[in-house]
Amino acid sequence: MNTYLNYNISMNYMKNSSELIEFIAQVNDTILCDNSKIIIQTIIDNYNDYQLSLDFMVDKIGLHKTQVYEYCKNRLMIKPSNLICFVRMYYCLKLICNTEHCAVEIGILCGYKNQKTFRTNVHRSFNMGPNQLLETLRTSSDKLNQFNNLRDNLAKSMFFSINN
Repeated sequence: MNTYLNYNISMNYMKNSSELIEFIAQVNDTILCDNSKIIIQTIIDNYNDYQLSLDFMVDKIGLHKTQVYEYCKNRLMIKPSNLICFVRMYYCLKLICNTEHCAVEIGILCGYKNQKTFRTNVHRSFNMGPNQLLETLRTSSDKLNQFNNLRDNLAKSMFFSINN
């Protein structure tokens, strides 16, 4: 299997981050400060890198680990690891809607080195497996509405689960 099948085609339209940053601001009902935007932008720019983590972000951004953690937890109302998962799952939905990639390819394109982790995160985020999510979105007569519902439910489950 070619891991990077149509990678450039799939990822070019994905780099428009303003839509996702605006959505995160709406979820938090706040205006994001510059550091919050930098953290989110760093995740968006690197969500497909399987090494993406809090330490990875600290190296890229230049803030201390505790600063990044506190910005996420106190201003965005989400742990950094959950924010990474949220961004990856958001782009998972976009890939399903806009490409013909199979579940394994989508997992790889979303930065999951391990397919078990991808399956677990999809199930935790959407209460269904990757293949069922593919079928649900691709066979929907109203993909946009289905996408928005899944995205909104994902945000509700991620952003307000600080204690998880």
